[in-house]
Amino acid sequence: MAKMPFEGMVFARPSLLVGDREVLGQPTRQGEVLGSALSKVVGFLIPANYKPIDASAVASALLSAVPSAKGKTVLLSGAMRPEVP
Repeated sequence: MAKMPFEGMVFARPSLLVGDREVLGQPTRQGEVLGSALSKVVGFLIPANYKPIDASAVASALLSAVPSAKGKTVLLSGAMRPEVP
């Protein structure tokens, strides 16, 4: 097997991705709309790794983690959430 040309790999494991899909030309998915609405009502009962997460938060987490990655890193949804002060 050939040696990979990089020192680390980052795997993102987000839960339900939310955001403006229309901008990307993607169709609205009723299950995702329902899941997102339901999480707003009972979100305090849902563990962070299973709550819907905005696609921009996943992108930001990857932009932060990838440049300094060493070995294999797995980012779970809860770790990709922006910290609330």
